[in-house]
Amino acid sequence: MEGFDKLRQPEQNILRNGNVVYIYKGTKSKKIYIGQTKHFTERNRQHYNGQEEKFNKADFDRVIILISSYFNGLALDDVESQLITYFMADNPKSKKQLVQYDNDEIINRTYDNSVNDYREREKVASEVILPFWEKELYPNGWVSTKTLEELRNGALVKYSPIKELTNQQMGFLEEIESNPDKSFMINGDAGTGKTVLLTHLVAKLLKEKLN
Repeated sequence: MEGFDKLRQPEQNILRNGNVVYIYKGTKSKKIYIGQTKHFTERNRQHYNGQEEKFNKADFDRVIILISSYFNGLALDDVESQLITYFMADNPKSKKQLVQYDNDEIINRTYDNSVNDYREREKVASEVILPFWEKELYPNGWVSTKTLEELRNGALVKYSPIKELTNQQMGFLEEIESNPDKSFMINGDAGTGKTVLLTHLVAKLLKEKLN
């Protein structure tokens, strides 16, 4: 990885064995790829080993890496999911799929939506995601929307399609989508994921309409 040896030792250690969220960008293709890992140097090699078609086509030539003392498993999942949502909302009318990510990992996680409950979530939002977007991504031309407040007021963020769904929820979603003329009742105890399933469906419909 070009420039790796010029980094300080603590920075090299983080890239080898630290929790990070990373974003690749293709200058010519305009495509974005968002991911998270505990071993960036190894993950970077995997992306560029020639076996990933999306990397071969997108010609990613820039990368920005986000680190934080708050990052653990849940925070990484949360930040990755929020950034994907914000990037998608930043250019919702694009007919090209500019924002890419590991779809199976994001959509099919089975954490029982615990990403919404971790203790530092508010601090992560205000001290990590917001300054990263407004002081790094926007000034350096990675995004076109200046503040997150502008995006948060939009439907694609309020009803984000990037939510953790169980395999059972995915089955329900596919059944509903495959039967547009049927009526369905979503029933379940508190905390079983009714709202997540519904907002995922609404977001998917909204995104299809905008595209």
